[in-house]
Parts: sequence; structure tokens; C-alpha cells
Amino acid sequence: MPQTIIFESTTFEGSVIFKYDSDNILILFENKAKLNAAQHSFLYKNFPYTMELFKAFSAKLTQEAKISVIHDEITFDKFWEEYGYKADKQDAIKAWNKLTPSQQLKAFLYIPTYKDFVKKQGHAIKMAKTYLNPERDWNA
Repeated sequence: MPQTIIFESTTFEGSVIFKYDSDNILILFENKAKLNAAQHSFLYKNFPYTMELFKAFSAKLTQEAKISVIHDEITFDKFWEEYGYKADKQDAIKAWNKLTPSQQLKAFLYIPTYKDFVKKQGHAIKMAKTYLNPERDWNA
């Protein structure tokens, strides 16, 4: 089963995403983190291009590290159900398809935070096509 792993830490901003196929081989790597020279060096020297290597990599991490594992593919239909605001689906599909896989994942994972924010602020939930703007920062 494919797995997506999001690596975050209190020692840097942003996230590093690893996606492994059903054979546990890395098929996607995206670094959206602001790493210092020592962190870059650590990642380079311990680069987990297989799931087995990721397990060894994660064992070397400090307590500040946060690892999130997604065992399921994030599809538009799953996003649509979770987002909940059912308007202009065709435009939302177009917006979804313009995102990279890591942006899709981040957009999906950020939905609960976004819903909580709009509820607290008394704002209306944006249409999905607006929420899926690729310039949006889903790390906030």
C-alpha cells in the first residue's frame, strides 16, 4: 500500500514530504522546509529512498521531530467529502488537478484547521476552488 510521510519539526519551518509506492520505493520527495546547513547535511547523508531506510532515518531524529504517515491515497473525492462545501464541483476539480501531489495532501490535511479558523472568526467557508489556490500556504 502506498504511503505518504510528512516530516516536520520545531527546529525548522515547513515540511519535508516522502511518498513511497507499494514496493516501498520513494516516488516523490518534496522539501518545503527551511533547513540549516547541518539539517541539509543530515538529510543528504541519510536520504531515505526506501521505506526501510526511512525507518532507520526516523530512528535518528530528535524529539522535536513530528512524523505523520498517510496510508491512503488522497483523491479529489476524499477532499470533496471532507471539505463539505458542495458548490461548483467542476471548477474545484480543475483547481485540484493543477496542484502537485504534495499540495493536494497539504490542502487535505489543513481542512480541519481551516474549518476551525473560519468558525472562530465567524467567516464563511470559501468555495473549494478558492481554497485550492496553489499560492495558499497550508502550513500556517
